[in-house]
Amino acid sequence: MSTTKFVIIGIGNIGKKYVALVNSFKDAELTAVVDTDFRKHKDLENLVPFFTSVPEFLQAKIPADVVCVCTPNGLHPEHTIACLNAGYHVVCEKPIALETQDVHQMMEAEEMSGKKVFAVMQNRYSPVAVWLKKLMTDKMLGEVLFLQINCFWNRNEQYYLDSSWRGTKQLGGGPLYSQFSHFIDLLIWLCGEPQNISSNLFTLKPEIKTEFDDSGTISFNLANGGRGTFNFTNAAYQANLESSLTIIGSEGNVKVGGQYMEKLDSVNLKKNSEIPVFNQVNQANNYQYYQGSADKHDIFLSKVIDCIKSDKQPEIGLSDELCVVHFIEQALLSVTTKSY
Repeated sequence: MSTTKFVIIGIGNIGKKYVALVNSFKDAELTAVVDTDFRKHKDLENLVPFFTSVPEFLQAKIPADVVCVCTPNGLHPEHTIACLNAGYHVVCEKPIALETQDVHQMMEAEEMSGKKVFAVMQNRYSPVAVWLKKLMTDKMLGEVLFLQINCFWNRNEQYYLDSSWRGTKQLGGGPLYSQFSHFIDLLIWLCGEPQNISSNLFTLKPEIKTEFDDSGTISFNLANGGRGTFNFTNAAYQANLESSLTIIGSEGNVKVGGQYMEKLDSVNLKKNSEIPVFNQVNQANNYQYYQGSADKHDIFLSKVIDCIKSDKQPEIGLSDELCVVHFIEQALLSVTTKSY
């Protein structure tokens, strides 16, 4: 059995998770780590080369198959392109970029290098998301008339104090990028790319100092002509409250809810269909004083390994996430336009 060799750049909360996952796979091997804080080498179980900058790592020419980019959001394009140019496949954590022009540059580098970029949107692999995709593919709801997503989460002051880049526009980007891009990805995956995006952004917790608003409402037209809304906040009290999706169709309705869209709340279909029971509740990524998205990175990485070994295209690539970044850009631009 051949072994896929990994390098991980950025040993923060998510980077540590990648270290543990790679070490848990029998057909994967961690060959190097990169982080600006050399003290983090103490967090590694195995002794591997440790570099304190991406240029230093690239100069060493470490033999590896894929590099996992787990650095601050605004650095993802730079680090992805550098690793592609050096001959590595790349796993890029969400969001892949904060601007569409950066995504286009990443796509050009991917094409020129002949390597692959795997965009991390692991929520697509939750049991509920897989079932919803089949529901939409089989047109069990008929024409989608209305869609609503609610994401009511908590990010307290400590979250931003712990890593100061999170509160900046240049490196963090804001909640639509850092927290809710997962659910924008699901929206587009299920219903196509929205049009006529209009938004209203506001701050509910001004005592938490960031360079962006913590909440908002976004309205849009669906690709088929239906309407949709996306409501979000990071100001929920103490903990994440809800991530829900409601679809009203001409031949049925469905609502999934819970904290991470892991529960089937309601379904009513014109056509006879077996309604699944989701016994396995998705566990969230737990980062001490806050929780991230549903934990399906193991499935995602196993698919990365399979794609590399079989020379298949990524299931979730840059073109998919270009649509996500474009949606967020349009939502932010809508607010700027209204101010004139």
